[in-house]
Amino acid sequence: MDNQSVESDLSIWIHHLETMGRSLLDLHQGISGKTESEKQIATITELQAMSSSTAAIIISHLGGKDLLARLGAHSFVTDDTHVSFTLDHDNPKGVHVVSISTEPNGKFIMTGHGRMKPGYLTPPVLERAIVDIPDNLATVFGSLTGIEILRHRHY
Repeated sequence: MDNQSVESDLSIWIHHLETMGRSLLDLHQGISGKTESEKQIATITELQAMSSSTAAIIISHLGGKDLLARLGAHSFVTDDTHVSFTLDHDNPKGVHVVSISTEPNGKFIMTGHGRMKPGYLTPPVLERAIVDIPDNLATVFGSLTGIEILRHRHY
């Protein structure tokens, strides 16, 4: 892995960790002990609170709020050029956190991270993809995680 990739990963994770304190506290206080449908409603409410138009575009191209809630996505972190979230359910490729960044040239970089390992400062990067067309985000998300319903999704 080259230095630019490492620096990019570190900046994404620093941003993610800065806002994760709030997300983890909300998750612990608001989601633990809830039924699956209550978790989905909490995720949809969290997504509706996002104001970034880039985040809204990314969420819609991933399949929408309802689909992401059913897949167990939560702890969303967004800004003008970035969306990341944690997947609550296991998936075939072991992706735990997904981060999607927009580039100035209009492309998207989607990265799938595994779970944190003892002795490391950042979780391992399991998969990374560059997406040229926003309509392909759901398909790439499916390939990244191994979730079949997304890999064959057509709009």
